[in-house]
Amino acid sequence: MSHAGRGQSFVPSAIKVDSRLDLALLVVPSDVDVGSYLCWAEWAAENKPAVEKGMAIIACGVPGELKGVPDLKTRIIPRVVFFQYYTGVLDPLDQYGLIVCDIDKGAPLLPKTFRGMSGGPAFSVKRQLVGINVSERLTQSVDGRLYVLPRHRFGSLTTPFVPKAGSPSDYVMCNEGRFSMMAESMDAPGESFFVNARVEYFCSQNDPEHPMGRMGRIVCLSLSRERGDLRLPINVESVFYYDGDDEAEKIRAAREEFFFLLQDTRYRLVD
Repeated sequence: MSHAGRGQSFVPSAIKVDSRLDLALLVVPSDVDVGSYLCWAEWAAENKPAVEKGMAIIACGVPGELKGVPDLKTRIIPRVVFFQYYTGVLDPLDQYGLIVCDIDKGAPLLPKTFRGMSGGPAFSVKRQLVGINVSERLTQSVDGRLYVLPRHRFGSLTTPFVPKAGSPSDYVMCNEGRFSMMAESMDAPGESFFVNARVEYFCSQNDPEHPMGRMGRIVCLSLSRERGDLRLPINVESVFYYDGDDEAEKIRAAREEFFFLLQDTRYRLVD
């Protein structure tokens, strides 16, 4: 991370993940200087920034061609050029719930593609965070399009879990459990982590046999390398349902849920 021209490296104190949106919220140590920040309340849907057609947007990121070739052994990219593109809104909300911005293919010095900008922020000229870049579309006949996920769409990273419609309304926490697993990389054999998970189990007081009468939440994971040089706590809040009150069934359901959490990360559980 860089701020005011100074590069900083640190291990976040926690990470909260939304696997559906492929986004993560980092919680940094209190002594890290990150400059100005967005208060929690402003992430809520009712506080979404006003976006209008023709509004100026500054999209930021690092297109792939502006990165050096990564060193596969050290996993370091030797050269990175941070790119800021001043553009305008074509559609403040398309059919997929995204903000559509223009890419002027005729503008000089533009990268050939914006691929690699995904995950970068999009700001208004008033320095408000409008959203996160998610994709682009380039064609031979028309100018390109840059798609931005509006800020209020990832408010799930800062708001508590709400049970599904039709769920019992009288959940109480039955107990709390912890379990440990080993996960390994599917791309780098031998690269593995110890995973310690904390799980909360809830059940309906009056109707535990309801299809959603027993609910579990993985609320925290702690990942550590086998050689002990990295420990990373992650706030997950991943929800699953389980059958019966047997401890083995609870652990089985929690492990299954964690399997789904890992499947898009190229890691897998080791029995």
